[in-house]
Amino acid sequence: MASISRQPSCVAVEKGEAQAITDIDPLPYLWLKDGKLNEVATNLSGEFADRICCVLAIRGSLIRDELPVATALTRSVLEAGDRVARDPVDAAAALSGYGGRGVSRGDCCDAAQPYPQ
Repeated sequence: MASISRQPSCVAVEKGEAQAITDIDPLPYLWLKDGKLNEVATNLSGEFADRICCVLAIRGSLIRDELPVATALTRSVLEAGDRVARDPVDAAAALSGYGGRGVSRGDCCDAAQPYPQ
């Protein structure tokens, strides 16, 4: 199991230096599962629940100077989101290698479940 204290942002919360944090899956899922933090909001709650799943920031110069690269990057993020929705187990297998030591494939799969399908 990934430890909440391994992440610098979590250390700040544990010390009382921060009141909220944000991160990428599967870490927030693990923090909630451990019961150490409470969820305030996500991109899957409130007014954004049915509008977005991911945010992609592309610098203006990449769009201006290399539009085909920016387009390919955008398409691959959309394709990845579709793949997660269609096959969360397959997505979990890919993500488990990037989630940090101690993050199981099962935790990654469970973390992907709330996403709209």
